[in-house]
Amino acid sequence: MFFIDYRRRFDGTVSLESDVVERSVPSSLKRSSNGKSFFVGELFGCGESDFFSSHWEEEPGRLNEGCSALYAVTYDEKSCVFAADISGRELLFYYYTDDRLVLSDSLWGVLKRIQPGFEGVDKDSLAESIVMGGGFPCDHSTPVKHLKWLGANCVGRFDACSWALDVHSYGDIRRSGEIVDVDEAVEQFDAAMRRMAFCLGERHPDAVFGLGLSGGLDSRTALHYLLDAGLKLECFNVGKARPHGVLLASSLKRAHELANISRINYCNVEWQPHSIRSKMDLMLENQPFGTGGHYTNAYKYESEGRPRFDVLVGGGQAIGPMLVGVSVFNHSDKMSVDDLCAYLLHLAIGEVRAYAYTENSIRKQMRQLGASRVDIEGGKNREQWDAIVGEGAYGRTARKVRSFVEDCALRGYKPADITLDYRTRALGPTGRNGAYESGLGTEKSYTIYTPFLIRDALRWDAPLVEERRVLKELIAAKIPEYTEIGEEMFGSTKVNQSNLSLFAQKAAFMMRGSGIMTDDWYSRHPAIRKAFLEDMTSPYKWFYELFPSAQDYEGIWNMSPSRMNSLWEAKRVVDCMESKRYLEFE
Repeated sequence: MFFIDYRRRFDGTVSLESDVVERSVPSSLKRSSNGKSFFVGELFGCGESDFFSSHWEEEPGRLNEGCSALYAVTYDEKSCVFAADISGRELLFYYYTDDRLVLSDSLWGVLKRIQPGFEGVDKDSLAESIVMGGGFPCDHSTPVKHLKWLGANCVGRFDACSWALDVHSYGDIRRSGEIVDVDEAVEQFDAAMRRMAFCLGERHPDAVFGLGLSGGLDSRTALHYLLDAGLKLECFNVGKARPHGVLLASSLKRAHELANISRINYCNVEWQPHSIRSKMDLMLENQPFGTGGHYTNAYKYESEGRPRFDVLVGGGQAIGPMLVGVSVFNHSDKMSVDDLCAYLLHLAIGEVRAYAYTENSIRKQMRQLGASRVDIEGGKNREQWDAIVGEGAYGRTARKVRSFVEDCALRGYKPADITLDYRTRALGPTGRNGAYESGLGTEKSYTIYTPFLIRDALRWDAPLVEERRVLKELIAAKIPEYTEIGEEMFGSTKVNQSNLSLFAQKAAFMMRGSGIMTDDWYSRHPAIRKAFLEDMTSPYKWFYELFPSAQDYEGIWNMSPSRMNSLWEAKRVVDCMESKRYLEFE
């Protein structure tokens, strides 16, 4: 982790300390020849010296002219400029008060410098993070007062003499809509994926690439183009192979089918509960907060039994999945502001379910079938949950989402582009060190869409990506051998699917279960119980001073797995702040 630390002394003079070292994992940190500028991320098709001489500091929009996924920083004793490109790939924190400005790529990198006391914890933001399952609120705040993270397409300018910091957006994140023909979009998509595979092979010519083969549309796209480019692959899927004890999980079944038809090395990596402590420690150090449902990362990472590889490749995180239709429904641009607010609020808090995953899914289906009295919001020990996080956390989260939506609407955004902006600017970079994204920050890693597809896909009209149309058309046109293999959970690779077929696939999914919901399947395992009790009975008191009702940890244990895990992970983060354990992190 790097840091840049400005301090204003009592006499008005300013000191600067910094420690910026080049690295390659999980992404590159490259410094300029004079050592005063650097970028974090990946740059393709442009030399580093050309990048550093591009004058991005004056015109940050230049960060989006090439093929890159990064943020850049330039600094000296007098000033500092930092800016993120449109990709939403890399995470930069900044802490700003009347006498301090600290930048780092790590939450703990900032805390090592400021070492806050109890009064430095932002209780409201922490409560919002809990109801989001360990995510960050969309206003870029964090559970540490005065500490924020930089959103995509944003620039910050600091003047040490006046001690003024201005952080603002320098560009919109929305589609131009100039490409309306699906065949043209498919050809652009195909060219971008071929370019992606070529670039990765050129950068790592002797590497073995690890691909998390989930069975979904994105991972099968990655599989095809990486294989077609002649890259060496080891494919795997982390989870519980047989959630209900008999049938193979739906996602693993799809992954097996894809591996068989492609004739590649593939293995199921069974998640192991006995090492939950080491997994949670790794997550605490490298990814203490993230997107909604972040706590599940400890249940998605497994090194035991995983194949050996040099570079990890995935389809998720950053702007890429949104460009190919994640969260874009049919006729999505007809959504009202209220409907859009409700949907984005669900993205923020939907991973923290009142009931265990399977029961929650059944209850939701019953509600949709007209059983209006079926509860999906309450759950066991609802009174204690409400006492801990309070109604205020949900209200504040909802207001922040509405403010985001209304601001975009005033600037003429269409609903589909508001969703694109929200998921990129408000969520994208916070998942950088996730389990699937980079092995909790331990692996050199890339995504297949970001940055290779950005410039083309931003030209596609929204109807081309509704219900992932352009991705399904790509598979049909360029990878027809995969079209008969269903989606990761349920659904078809074909653009139009009958309601009867979809219902049958949902029923099959319920019978097989989800392999990735290990936080549910192992929620009452003795190893989980042991680790939970160790943390909830630790000698540290800040968390219980913030949330007195959490002292009944047996009540928390008996909540739904997602609520229990979200509170548990939040306590671990606060305990780390109180004990200053972060001083040991590298």
